[in-house]
Amino acid sequence: MRKLDRFKKYVLNSAEVAVLSHVNADPDAVSSMISMKELLKALKKEVNVKQIAPEGVSKASSQLLSTFKERFNTDATLSEVDLIILVDTSSPILLGGLEESFKTFKGKMVVVDHHNPSPDLPKRSLRFIDEGAYSACELVLSLYNGLSVKPSRKVARLLLTGMMFDTGHFTMGRLKTFEAAVQLLKLGAEVEESMNLLQFKLERPEKLARLKAASRCRLYDADGWIIAFSEVGSYQASAARSLIAVGADLAVVCGVAEGELRVNLRATKAFTDACGHLGRDIAEPMGKLLGGSGGGHETAAGVNVKGWMGDPCKALEALAHALKSLQTPLSLKEVKVD
Repeated sequence: MRKLDRFKKYVLNSAEVAVLSHVNADPDAVSSMISMKELLKALKKEVNVKQIAPEGVSKASSQLLSTFKERFNTDATLSEVDLIILVDTSSPILLGGLEESFKTFKGKMVVVDHHNPSPDLPKRSLRFIDEGAYSACELVLSLYNGLSVKPSRKVARLLLTGMMFDTGHFTMGRLKTFEAAVQLLKLGAEVEESMNLLQFKLERPEKLARLKAASRCRLYDADGWIIAFSEVGSYQASAARSLIAVGADLAVVCGVAEGELRVNLRATKAFTDACGHLGRDIAEPMGKLLGGSGGGHETAAGVNVKGWMGDPCKALEALAHALKSLQTPLSLKEVKVD
C-alpha cells in the first residue's frame, strides 16, 4: 500500500488525532501543525484534532496564532489519542514533558519532517521525511498535493510564512521550494504579509542574552574558520544567530534550564558546504557524547540533554571531538583578542 494511502487510512480510522511538534515551536512548526489540522479535517470532517505545543511556542509563532485565531494546548495528554502526527521534530527528546508518553504510545504514528531522524524515533512510524527539504511546510504541502486536497487561502498563507521563516526569507532553497512558493502565491498567499508576520521587536531579556553571549564569547580558529562559543541561560538560538551576524563561521551557545542542557548551533552556508552538515555531522555526535540527543538542519541545529548536573561548557569538549571526527578533521585553537 502506498504511504499516502496508509496515511489516509490512518486518518479515516481515527476519532482523535494529536498533531504535535517540538518545544518552543517556531513558525515552520506552527504553520505545519495548523495546516496539518486543516488537511485532516478535509479528509474526515468529524475527526477531533488536538494541536499540542509542549512548553509553548516561540515569540514569532505567538504572532501567527493571534493572526489566525488558533490556540494550542501546552499540557494535553496522549492517553485518548488514536493517531499521533509529529511535525518538524527529529527526536522525542525535543517533546519536553511529552517525551515519555510519546515513546510509550501504542497507536498509529506519522512523522513529517525535514531533519535527519534520530534513532529514538519509533521504527514503526509512517514517515514522510525529506532531508533535502528546507522546511516542514514544504512537506505538508506535498501531502496536500499527493492526496488531491486543495489548500485553502488560510493554509497557503500559513505555509508560505513557515517556508519563509525556515529558508531565511528564501535566501536558501531548492527548485521544489520555489515551485511550492509559487503554488502558494497562486492560492492567495502574499509575500508582504508573510514578511510582516515574521517581524517582531526584540524585548529587553533577549537583547541582554545576545549581549551576554557576546561578552562571554570565546573564539577559536579551526583551519581558518572562526568558531564562537558562549553560554547564556536563555535565548541560546537568538544569541547564536547574533554571533553569526557579527562574523563567526560557526556559533555554539549553551545553557542549562530546569535541569536540561541546551546547546544551539548556527553556521554559515560556506562553513557547512566545506565541512559538513551541522545537524547530522556535528550536533548528532555531540548529543551522543553528552548523553542526550542532537540534530537539525544543514546550518541550524541543537543538542538537548535532560538531567544535566555538570558544567554546561562540557559542550565545548563535545564540539571539539565532533569537529575532529569530520571527514576533513578540524582542531580548535583558541584565539586571544586584545
